[in-house]
Amino acid sequence: MSYPDKVRVLIKVCKVLSDRGVRYVVIGDSVLNLLYPGKWTKEPRDLTILATEPDLIFETEFYEKLGQEEGWDVGYSQVGTIYYEVEGEVIELYSNIGDIYYPPPMIDEAAIVEVDDAKVRVLRIEDYLVSKAREWRREERVTLSEVASFIGREGIKIDKKRLREMAEYFDEKDDILRKLKLVGLL
Repeated sequence: MSYPDKVRVLIKVCKVLSDRGVRYVVIGDSVLNLLYPGKWTKEPRDLTILATEPDLIFETEFYEKLGQEEGWDVGYSQVGTIYYEVEGEVIELYSNIGDIYYPPPMIDEAAIVEVDDAKVRVLRIEDYLVSKAREWRREERVTLSEVASFIGREGIKIDKKRLREMAEYFDEKDDILRKLKLVGLL
C-alpha cells in the first residue's frame, strides 16, 4: 500500500503505542491517507492522535518516558499538548477533553487499518467528516469540499445515518448537519 512518508512515521508511532498498551485513535487529516491508501494522496497537514488510555492528562510521565525510551524528541505545544518528533515529523497527542472531544462511539468503533505488522486505529470516515464539520475553519471547509468530491469520484459509500447519529453528540448538531449538507455529504 502507498502512504506518504510522514504517514509511514505516524504508523510507526501507532505500532509502538499499541505494543505499549496505549488505547488511541488517529484523528487528523492522515485519517484519509490511512483509510484510502493510494487513492487519497494529498499530504496530511497534521499528524494527530487522540490518546485515551492511559489518560494523557494524568499520566503525562508515561508518555514522556515512552517517547524517551524510543529515542524520540518529546515536547509540549503552546497549548500544552505533548508531541513526539520522529524522523523530522511532529506527532501531536491529544486528550479527549474540551474542544478536542470525540464521543465514545467514535473511539470504541474506530476502523482498524492493517499496515505491515501494525494495526492502526483510525476514525471512521463518517466520524472524521463530523469532526471536520464541527471545527469548520477555512481549512476544514476546503478539506470537506475536497473529500466530498473524492467520495463522489471514487464511489465511496458514506453511512448518512451514522453522520446524523454522531452529530447528535454535540450541542451544535444542527450546525454540523447544515455544514455537511452544504458540501453535499448529506
